[in-house]
Amino acid sequence: GPSAFGVIAFGTYAEFTWEKDGQSISDEDIETFYASKKLEGVYRLFGMQDSTVSPSICFSSDCNVSVTPSSNPGLVQVWIYDSPNPGSLASVKTDFSNFRVADQIYYMKDYLEIPADRADYYGTAFVGLLTPEETGTYYFYVASDDDSAFYLSTDDTPEGLGNEPLVSISGWTNSREYQKDGEANQKSAPVTLEGGKSYMFVGFHNEGSGGDNFSVAWATPSMGDVVPTTPIPAKYLSQYGVPSEKDLTLSYSVEDTVTGVELVLRWAVSSGAVLEVAPTADSARWTILEGELVDGAYQFRTPMTEAAGYYRLKAE
Repeated sequence: GPSAFGVIAFGTYAEFTWEKDGQSISDEDIETFYASKKLEGVYRLFGMQDSTVSPSICFSSDCNVSVTPSSNPGLVQVWIYDSPNPGSLASVKTDFSNFRVADQIYYMKDYLEIPADRADYYGTAFVGLLTPEETGTYYFYVASDDDSAFYLSTDDTPEGLGNEPLVSISGWTNSREYQKDGEANQKSAPVTLEGGKSYMFVGFHNEGSGGDNFSVAWATPSMGDVVPTTPIPAKYLSQYGVPSEKDLTLSYSVEDTVTGVELVLRWAVSSGAVLEVAPTADSARWTILEGELVDGAYQFRTPMTEAAGYYRLKAE
């Protein structure tokens, strides 16, 4: 699930930079929703104070990050906040935005739904991608106890979510009760979706005492404008923000050619990476080398007399 680590730093005219394994990185280098093995490493914060009296530098303590593979890869996770109880839908949203560590994680294996009658006084939040099969008009419905809100993006990014939920419950309903008097926002306006396209969604739920449930259903184009009886099946759901594990393998060979011995470097097109070279491994300046597409892979050739240096693939 989502997690975060940080350092509190104080100082006048101070500049701070994150480092991973001794190399400077930007926020974009580590910004992700779900962790992946490529995030493993030793992180620390480097600080520099610009003072005419006594310029100084400092380092934070090391933060060792390791990643354990999920037992349910690909399934949408529900983060459950038990203690302390958020107490309101607004607080659930705040906890989610602040990457609060969940007290329990539930996986949506069957439907876009959390277990009913789980407990009292807790909150839930989830984020994922919805990929419909049909192109056309959809109607969305929500049921929950107590209040809830479900947001659907116009695409697969947070920017398309908007400020208002697509559907919401202000009071409570029974489990899978998708039509209840007094819940004006329980059914959405018609929504046009494209088959095969992914749409980001976010859901929040607050539970007080008594019964508890939260699910989202839809009426697809082939169903028509009818009240559904079951939530959206999990086969249409997938995790949002999972870093792609690209193949960054750089292979090489030494070949005799008519012009002399050459070093040949190859890497996968699917990596989306560029080949770089520098005089030393810790060099601050790396030069991009242009590869040639040969037999479905990128290839770079250079005479062995000019091949000295350190080579790396850098994901774009």
